[in-house]
Amino acid sequence: MNEYERSNYEKNSINRNSNNNNNYNSNYNSNYNNNSNYNYNNNNNYNSNYNSSFKSQEDNPGLIKLRNLKNNDSNKIEYKYIDADYQDSDAECFGIQKWLDGTIFKGYFKNNKSNGIGYLKDRENYYAGYFYEDKIDGFGIYSHITGSGYVGEWKDDLQDGIGIENWKDGSVFMGNFKEGKKLGIGQYLWKDGSKYYGEWKNNSMCGYGIFYFNDNRIYRGEWDNNMMNGFGEYIWNGGEKKYVGYFLNDNKNGFGIFYFKDFVKIYIGFWVNGKQSGIGKYINLTKEKYGIWNDGKKIKKVNIDEIEKYIEPEYKQFLPFFHYTLEELKKIFMIFEEEEEE
Repeated sequence: MNEYERSNYEKNSINRNSNNNNNYNSNYNSNYNNNSNYNYNNNNNYNSNYNSSFKSQEDNPGLIKLRNLKNNDSNKIEYKYIDADYQDSDAECFGIQKWLDGTIFKGYFKNNKSNGIGYLKDRENYYAGYFYEDKIDGFGIYSHITGSGYVGEWKDDLQDGIGIENWKDGSVFMGNFKEGKKLGIGQYLWKDGSKYYGEWKNNSMCGYGIFYFNDNRIYRGEWDNNMMNGFGEYIWNGGEKKYVGYFLNDNKNGFGIFYFKDFVKIYIGFWVNGKQSGIGKYINLTKEKYGIWNDGKKIKKVNIDEIEKYIEPEYKQFLPFFHYTLEELKKIFMIFEEEEEE
């Protein structure tokens, strides 16, 4: 049985707090797991294990790691300059604040807090954009010394709204963020050429999405927790072979139809953990064969009039498929092709 490495896709939240006690509190925690390693093995058991692992990187664009200035006694503020006439005024004025470790903020202040446009940088990180009451808020640009970065909208020190995130290896995410996490519609491009377009939730591929592998495979369908979960179609080599059916944790699981090369043979039936399991039917140009499978192996022959008793009540809606001819099953395939073109 082929094994796959469960995909991990995690991102730590940005946490940057500030107050007006002459301590500009900048605490950014950056950790991002990102990479793509997609393997597919198609043997006689048609086990579609999908291997998607995300390699950890030291820096996460958009999750800026600056010093925790407030709680670090060794890094006290070296100086803070604001025109005395404006320190407690509602009017904006230009000012500078610098810490002993070299971290510096230059920009506008209001009521003794950073407010308006400015920039904040240390030895590794640079942010330029808008602030509101000592927090990054509005449009801004972040870059890390490694070349990774984020351009987009922020709220309360978190990525929030539309943005573009890029990594030092060339990977890019373009889409929507909410409270520092990917949420809604977005597209992710890996450095190896793999692409995902679709829905995200809590930094994970979740909902409907299309994944283009870098070896000409495509998956269209439902996702949950970065894995194929629910109904979808998996296509090999531009349509040479195809599976239409249900998935669980990246494996064919439940009812599904497998179209062999050139569609001269089709398997209809049930799957468990990527292998045929339960009632199934092979059909080609000249004959049909029914049987019971277990762990990808046929263990019993059955007649067409025995099919129903091997299907659980909750799956009775799939019974008509076992009576379709080869041509009728090809038409189902063509319907999916037409929907994809639209």
